[in-house]
Amino acid sequence: MFRAPGKEVLIKCNHSNSEFRMIQWYKQPARSSEMTLIGYARYDSVTVEDPFKETYNVTGDGRSLSSLHTRAASGAEDSVVYFCAASDARC
Repeated sequence: MFRAPGKEVLIKCNHSNSEFRMIQWYKQPARSSEMTLIGYARYDSVTVEDPFKETYNVTGDGRSLSSLHTRAASGAEDSVVYFCAASDARC
């Protein structure tokens, strides 16, 4: 997905595995192999990691659907690839 600078982004992720109760969101900057956890929806709780609380919002329940909403991108330095991953939420 490509968005022009100044545009907000809403990405949805869903799964159909009834044993999975968590959806995690990661970002990977352009030209980097490092992935960073942004946040996750687990059961009925949503968590956004501290460095990203001003920039991202995570919604959903983790049981089947989650969304990632980003603030308006300012330019090429905000170029990233976003990933979602579903898991069984064992802690």
